[in-house]
Amino acid sequence: MRKKMLAALSVLLILIALVWPVPHSVYNRLTLALSDYMHFPLAWLLFWLVWRMGASRILSAIFVLTLSAGVESLQPLWGRSASAVDLIYAALGVTAGLLLTRKPVKKTLLFLLCAATLLPVCSILWDQCAARRAFPLLASFESPFERGRWTLNGVSVKRVPLHSAHGRYSAEVRVSEAGFQYPGLFLESMPRDWRGAEALLFDIFWPEISAREICVRMDDQKGNPAYANRFQKSFVLQPGMNRIRLECEEFSRTSGGAMMDLSHVMRMGLFYLKAEKDDVFYLDNVRLLKGET
Repeated sequence: MRKKMLAALSVLLILIALVWPVPHSVYNRLTLALSDYMHFPLAWLLFWLVWRMGASRILSAIFVLTLSAGVESLQPLWGRSASAVDLIYAALGVTAGLLLTRKPVKKTLLFLLCAATLLPVCSILWDQCAARRAFPLLASFESPFERGRWTLNGVSVKRVPLHSAHGRYSAEVRVSEAGFQYPGLFLESMPRDWRGAEALLFDIFWPEISAREICVRMDDQKGNPAYANRFQKSFVLQPGMNRIRLECEEFSRTSGGAMMDLSHVMRMGLFYLKAEKDDVFYLDNVRLLKGET
């Protein structure tokens, strides 16, 4: 009886962990991936607890999967969003539970399953280490993991072997939504200390025959700071390759004239002031210039 009560209490604690709202202030690329991943061990543990309480393996699996789907559908009620990824992780956790409770235990399959669920988190950790090693190079799109460094607003990004300025690949940035206001992309997963930089440089290939205005923006605050509290500058893309250089004297001050905190740059991005669906440019070789002229 005591063991069943402890198991029931553990089930309740797992449910609380699954629905507890996570503050947006702690969200970043890695914590979001870890939050998704945690549905795998929690669903696995929940399956094992229900099975230990006397349910069959099949009933335990049905219970956990149904409960997980129900929890995901109710997430918006307490400030979180429903996620198909979370449900997939829960299903994989149930699969791990089925493998563990099967006789004989499928150890190889269980190991491969556990390793596979860790791949998204490991790929982010790998890319973060690569970004630190490559700094002051911020993005060259030579790695398929680099795309995850960027937040996309109304655009799609594809790594392509076209119009590159550094290495083999560039990023094809295409407007994917008609009527989207200020479509663009923002680099957020990056080294944040830009002190000592002399300039920010990047290369954009514009394939059209007419020029187009585009903006670069830099924030040193979380959220969406007002225009006066961020750096923003527009420039005109000419047909062909454009090599853009912004001096530190420019981006060290906000549009309102205040000093930017270059020890903690939160994001840097590019966006259109006006664009049509399927407008496209090719971005490459985003970098800071340090110790050179």
